[in-house]
Amino acid sequence: MRLVLLAPFLVAAAFVAWQPAVAQNANVMTTAQFLGRCKVAPGFCRQSITAELTSLTSARKACPPPKMSKTDIAIRVQNVLGDALEEAPDIFGAGAYQGFVDQIIVFLWPCENRIIS
Repeated sequence: MRLVLLAPFLVAAAFVAWQPAVAQNANVMTTAQFLGRCKVAPGFCRQSITAELTSLTSARKACPPPKMSKTDIAIRVQNVLGDALEEAPDIFGAGAYQGFVDQIIVFLWPCENRIIS
């Protein structure tokens, strides 16, 4: 059941992981590193996810429910990212976390009236 829910992320992850520029940049934090840091510094995790959320919300790419707190959003995104890493560590483990976080946020909270270009 979890694999079915993660299928869209697996397809998108294959594309993101394929990008050679990500592998060449030593300053990019991988998903595995990001989740490891989230365990020891939850504030860092919330801040990083909130920054991505703010960018996507202002561009109307993501529209989370107004009553949902940013902390709850960050926790949910972190949990989905952790599940994805557990299901496909070879895809998600070495990829840059920002791309995956963006995709998860847009997938979970799409804007209904967004024009797809």
